[in-house]
Amino acid sequence: MTLSKYSTIASGNVETPPNGFPENMLPSQVNDAIRELAANIRQFYNDPEWIEYLDGTGNGSAEYVATKKFKINGNNVSAIYHVGRRVKMVGAATVYATITAVAYGGGTTVTVDKNVPSGLSGVFLASLTAVNSSIPATVIHDFISQMVTGNRQSGITVGVVSGKMNFTVDAASWSSITGKPSTFTSSWASITGKPTYFNPSNHTAERLTSGTIPAARFASNSNAKGKRTISTAAPSGGSDGDVWYRY
Repeated sequence: MTLSKYSTIASGNVETPPNGFPENMLPSQVNDAIRELAANIRQFYNDPEWIEYLDGTGNGSAEYVATKKFKINGNNVSAIYHVGRRVKMVGAATVYATITAVAYGGGTTVTVDKNVPSGLSGVFLASLTAVNSSIPATVIHDFISQMVTGNRQSGITVGVVSGKMNFTVDAASWSSITGKPSTFTSSWASITGKPTYFNPSNHTAERLTSGTIPAARFASNSNAKGKRTISTAAPSGGSDGDVWYRY
């Protein structure tokens, strides 16, 4: 018999020896019962990470329900088989899974993220719970910090500052960045932070000596509405509104 079959009430452990200690048991049976108990304790000690809790009374049992569901018959143990807790299911194979849902109704039905093995004969709970764990958060923090302190990956340095993890990212040159696009396409309107206007720098304008000046270069209220031509030749051709500059 396993430890899971013992009752949490002392007077309830009265199974026939060696599985219990009934009243008026024979003296010759005492050593057998104690040996059985010692063996059960040792079996548990060999794998204390997993507990065959069942319904917590010694009278519960586990049964297959569906591909990813099993049921714990007996008391409502929804709070024990809570979402996120790990379970070990033993049957035709041993499967480790995580609880994803739990509901009570004629037993506690537990849904897991892996297939429940056929021929289910045992369900074991992880000693550590997914909520209100007994491990202090500072222990987990310190453990992780010690693993990563001083490690560097892709220009990121991890350290511990005043008991807190600190990440320092080194500056990277543009040429060292991988996966970047070869070009960037953006409209002028989509660029943020641009100035309202640009102050021109001092420069020397080149004198225009010939050619045609587009109408758009002149103010909209200019009397001349046609072409503006600069030339050493005498005016020729043209239309009403054109301007010819001869020099």
